[in-house]
Amino acid sequence: MFLSRAKTVADAFEDLYFFEKAAQTMILALSTGKPLAVLSDNVAKATADGWGPYRGMAMRHFAYLKAELERDDPGFKN
Repeated sequence: MFLSRAKTVADAFEDLYFFEKAAQTMILALSTGKPLAVLSDNVAKATADGWGPYRGMAMRHFAYLKAELERDDPGFKN
């Protein structure tokens, strides 16, 4: 089970946003019916470590998405 212990709403949203993207990718991969190619632990760790520089970007991501919503539907807050 996924449990977010985020400090802010933006952090929680970011965690859930990427969790959903991972789930979509997994469903798409499984839908092929073919065996999945599983990455080695070293490749998985290197990939995870590569996300390090993006930590702390949740507030900017959330602000961007809110701005897009405001642009697309200015009355959404009402």
